[in-house]
Amino acid sequence: MRAGRMFAQGACQVDVVKALGVSAQTALRWYRAWLERPHTVLFGIDPK
Repeated sequence: MRAGRMFAQGACQVDVVKALGVSAQTALRWYRAWLERPHTVLFGIDPK
């Protein structure tokens, strides 16, 4: 996931909104998911 890579490189949610054209709510949801499971989100692994 591109957003996960961006967060891992130090990007903030605003950077993700601008780069990917998503809403602030979506960026926040992705950021929270990345904080909880950085490797899962970063590598696109579905834990289910």
